Amino acid sequence: MKSPQDMRIIQIDITNACIHNCSNCTRFCGHHKKPFFMEVDTFKKAVDSMEGYVGTVSMMGGEPTIHPHFEEMLTYLGAKFKGENAWNTDAEGVKKINEKKADKVSPMVYPQKNFMDTVHEVEMDNVFLYPCASDPSGTRQTIHGAGLWSAMGEKYKQHYELIQDIVDYQALNDHSMSMYHQPALISRKSLGISDDEWVKLRDNCWIQNLWSACITPKGAFFCEVAGALDMLFDGPGGWPIEPGWWKRTPEEFGDQLHWCELCGLALHTFTRDANEEVDDVSPDIYEKLKEAGSRKVGTKHIHVVDIHDGKIDDDSKLGGRWFDGSMPYTESYAAKFDKATQSLSYKKIIEIHVKNDDSIGALIADALQNADHNTYAMLTTGGAVINDAIERISSLVLNPGTLLFRHETSPCEDEYFKYEGEGYAVLINGTASSVKKAGWERIRKIEKFDELKDIWDQNKVVPFVPESEYEAVTSYIDPDKRYVIYGAGETAPAAIRHLDEVGAKIVHLIDKNPSKTGQTLLDIEICSPVFLRNNRDEYDRILIASTRYYSEIRDGLLAEGFLNEDICWWI
Repeated sequence: MKSPQDMRIIQIDITNACIHNCSNCTRFCGHHKKPFFMEVDTFKKAVDSMEGYVGTVSMMGGEPTIHPHFEEMLTYLGAKFKGENAWNTDAEGVKKINEKKADKVSPMVYPQKNFMDTVHEVEMDNVFLYPCASDPSGTRQTIHGAGLWSAMGEKYKQHYELIQDIVDYQALNDHSMSMYHQPALISRKSLGISDDEWVKLRDNCWIQNLWSACITPKGAFFCEVAGALDMLFDGPGGWPIEPGWWKRTPEEFGDQLHWCELCGLALHTFTRDANEEVDDVSPDIYEKLKEAGSRKVGTKHIHVVDIHDGKIDDDSKLGGRWFDGSMPYTESYAAKFDKATQSLSYKKIIEIHVKNDDSIGALIADALQNADHNTYAMLTTGGAVINDAIERISSLVLNPGTLLFRHETSPCEDEYFKYEGEGYAVLINGTASSVKKAGWERIRKIEKFDELKDIWDQNKVVPFVPESEYEAVTSYIDPDKRYVIYGAGETAPAAIRHLDEVGAKIVHLIDKNPSKTGQTLLDIEICSPVFLRNNRDEYDRILIASTRYYSEIRDGLLAEGFLNEDICWWI
C-alpha cells in the first residue's frame, strides 16, 4: 500500500451526482437516496489541508462541473497553484515546469482540431519526476497543479474557459466509446478468500497503488473507493480534514481498512462495458444495498452474480471481459472523446454584416447579451466575404474566452475569407471572461473593432485565420503507415501489441540508452536514435511510447526537424 503523500493525485469528491449511470462506478452513482454536494467551506478546508503536498489536487465526482458552486471552488483551488496566494514549493521539477510555461500562451486558447490530443499535450508538458522513496524507480511521475475528472457534458462546456485557464491535468471521458469497469461491489468473503491470501491481495491492490486518496464531506481517506463506500453505507467518516493528514503511512490506516472487505477491485475478476449501465454485485453486498435503501435495488441496473465454490459462474460474466491490469478503460486515450457526436463541437453562429456607420458594440450586445455559451457572433465588414469560415469553425472545439480577430488592409483570400479591400472579421462569445470584466454597458459603447480588441485579455486574442487551428501530436494510428516506436521501456510492450492489433507495421524500436542497442523486445530490434536520421525512407511515423519522457522525446524530435505530422503517441 501507499501513503497518500506518495500518490501523484489526491481527489476531492465534491459531489456524487452524475450525468451518467456507468456500470460498476467507483463512486456508486445512482445508488444513493440523495446525492451530496460538498459545502464550499468544506471544500476550501480540504484544499487548505493539502498545503505542502507535491502533486495534483483534483476535483472529482460524480460529475463535478454540475456542482452549483463549481466556478467558485475551481477558482479557489487554482489560486493555490497560481498567482499571489500560491503555495510555495522547493521541488526542482515544479520550478522547471513554471520556467517552461512562463510567457507561453496555452494551446487551449486556439480552435482545436483534435481536442483530446491537445489535452494530452498540456498534461505531458506539465509532467515531472518527483522523489518518492516507496517507488522502485525512486521517483513518481506527477503534475503539481489543479486536476479535474469530467464526463464533458454541457456544464463542462459552460465552464470551458475557466477550466482551461486553471486545470493542469484533465481526466476526460465523454462516454461515447466503450470502456470497461471492474466490479467494486464483490466481497472477498463471498469468494471464500482466506485471511492470509486476502491480506496479500489487499496490500497489493492496484487501485490503492495506482489511484488516489480522497476527501469527501465526511473526511479524508487513504483510498478513494473507501471514501465512496463510507458514503454509500453511511460509515463513520474519515480522518479529520486537517493539514498533513495525507502524510499518514499504511501502518496508520487503521479502521479504514475494513472498507477493503467490501471492495472487489483487488480481486481481479472481470470487467463490463460501462455504457451497459449494470452494476455487478455479490449476494452479500446486494443485501447491504437493500439495507442502505439503494435506488438501484430491484432494477435492471443491478446484476447479482452467481457464485459457486468460491468462483463466479461464467454465465454471470456474460457481456463482460476478464480483468487485465494492463488493460485501459478505453481502447486508446483519444477514444475518450468523439468529436463527431459530443457537445463540445456544437455551436450556433450568428452572422452580422457591419456597415460603416454601425456601432459594433450594440450589434454584439443585441446578439449575445442574453445568449448562452453555445452562441457566437461572427462580424464582418464590407471588405470581408465569408468563404468556408463558418463550416470549418463549426467543426472545431472553441474556447468561449477567445476573440478570433482579423484585420486586412489589402485584397487577399484563404479558406476562411476573401478580402476585396480593407476589412475586419471577428468571432466572439458573450460569456467570455473579457466580456464579463468589461460589462455589457461598456461593450455597447464600442464603436470600432480595434477598441473591442483592446479591452480583451491579450493572451486570448487569436488571429482569425486557418493557421490558428491547433493540431497537437495525434494518437491516431494509421494501419497503412510504417512505424518506429521511440521508447523501449515499460510502455513499449503495450504499444507493440496495440500496433499489431491495428495492423500497422513496426520497423524498429528506438531508445537512447546505449545498453539496449542491438537487443530485441518482443522480437523487434532496438536501435539508437541515429537510425531516425539515417533511415528516413524506411518508416513513415515515430510513435512515442513513454509517459515519463514524452515531452523530452517530442521536443527533441521537433528540434531535429521532424514535424508534428511525423510524430504520434500511444500511452
